[in-house]
Amino acid sequence: MALVESVSKSELLLCFKEPLQTAPEPMLKVTLYQALPKAAKMETVIQKCVELGVHAICPLIMARCVAEYSDTKKLTRWRRIAKEAAMQSGRLIVPEVAQPVTLDAAKERMAVDELLLVPYEEAKSPGFKDILRGALENISRAGVVIGPEGGMEPDEAKALADIGGKILSLGPRILRTETAGLCVLSALMYEAGEMQWR
Repeated sequence: MALVESVSKSELLLCFKEPLQTAPEPMLKVTLYQALPKAAKMETVIQKCVELGVHAICPLIMARCVAEYSDTKKLTRWRRIAKEAAMQSGRLIVPEVAQPVTLDAAKERMAVDELLLVPYEEAKSPGFKDILRGALENISRAGVVIGPEGGMEPDEAKALADIGGKILSLGPRILRTETAGLCVLSALMYEAGEMQWR
């Protein structure tokens, strides 16, 4: 409940008797490194991941990406979608949507991630559940690398493993590129306790 304290031509001062209910930002800051998908799939990925609590999205240009990035209007649109999704879901920030970069260029950004998860369709083990067991204790930043529709090249997976990426399996079913990031982000938010009121 709010009471009007004062009114002038330029401002209205309210006094709230109860604290405002806000959705706090996740303590775990997750960056999604999403390989560029075809058509409007990136828009869906951005919208849904922002709703789930992603901290930032870094579009990746990988070897098997079919989609090309040549239009800066796309980036403007993606950022608008992120803003609308943040407003709709009651976020306190608008997650960054970065300029698309190559995997090599993204490695510097990945260096700040204390945990880098790399779902890879060729991996049989370890499973996602095994990797997550205790992995989120005492960390504040995580990264998730999602490959393109054609899958990640073996040398890309190796390059990510070489910088400390945890190559993992999401089980016996192969997920679409636009589904995999949502799956991993949901599980991370659940495991980090971000899907309940604090």
